[in-house]
Amino acid sequence: PSERFEASFWLHKHYQGRYGGTPDGLHKFAEEQTAAFTRCQARYGGRRCAFYFELLDADNSDVFFHCDQVIRGIYAPFLADWLSAFPPSSIRVLRAEDLLDRPSAAWASLTSFLGASAAGASSATAHPGQNAAGRGTQTSAQAPLLHSHNASYAGYHAAMVEAAGGTTPMASRTRIVLDAFYAPFNRELAALLGEDKFRWQRP
Repeated sequence: PSERFEASFWLHKHYQGRYGGTPDGLHKFAEEQTAAFTRCQARYGGRRCAFYFELLDADNSDVFFHCDQVIRGIYAPFLADWLSAFPPSSIRVLRAEDLLDRPSAAWASLTSFLGASAAGASSATAHPGQNAAGRGTQTSAQAPLLHSHNASYAGYHAAMVEAAGGTTPMASRTRIVLDAFYAPFNRELAALLGEDKFRWQRP
């Protein structure tokens, strides 16, 4: 969630237009948006704010873009509704990190869930943007991002941010703000899924 928030700032120029297209601007964006959601949560609860933020009161409505990028990294309340409507056995959640860093295991998990054959594993475990024969399947604009840094998740994320004009790595003070904000939501998500990796804890 913290990396997703960071990428949104650099990829969507209207945020830079308001806060400044610098690491300081990203930090201001993180502080203001997480603080606004936290205020809403204290009044209405996390679930209502995640679903109805700008509809709840005038203060929320006045927040720049209604905390949209903060909310997009809060997965637990949305997944909880899915799990209340469908049996857990009918839902499989995969992380982008697993798809890029552990493609064989991710493919095995997905094919097992779907009850599908693993015959296409060689295609799925090729680097993103390539088919089994190594031929590109992405546009020319996407290919440099997907193939840089061996297409690891960390490398892909850094290449994406840098291609958008951003600076990597994220400043430690900004990471502290974002990680602290998302931590309780990540713990809830991990509990829902029964997998600790969804806490996104750092070494």
